[in-house]
Amino acid sequence: MKKEEGAMMAKYTGTVLAGKSAPLLDYNKADYDVAIASDKLVVLYFYANWCPICKEETKNALYPAFNELTTDKVIGIRINYKDSDTTKDEEDLARKYGIPYQHTKVFVKNGKQLLKGPDGWDKARYITEINKALTQ
Repeated sequence: MKKEEGAMMAKYTGTVLAGKSAPLLDYNKADYDVAIASDKLVVLYFYANWCPICKEETKNALYPAFNELTTDKVIGIRINYKDSDTTKDEEDLARKYGIPYQHTKVFVKNGKQLLKGPDGWDKARYITEINKALTQ
């Protein structure tokens, strides 16, 4: 199984922020393109480095949720939004998904947007919403 895990991780080139079976990556265009083209559930998290809600939610909910996932059917990507690290590609994604403000979550599977959540979530909510989306 180790070999397969290595092969799965090899197609992503960015920094893994959390997760083993289901990695949560820091955004880069190549990884985003690979994830979106796959049949996996893609969890996008729009993050601002100055946002206290974002910092709290990633540390206490998003990262722990991805660390608990045992499926390889999910990939997460943290996208910078309206902060000093935001790239043009990230601005374009925020426009594409109609992001109103930071700490918004978007779930995409097979090219279809399944969910957009601008409210703050705890770890249990992430696990619940991800498991629900995997059945859609």
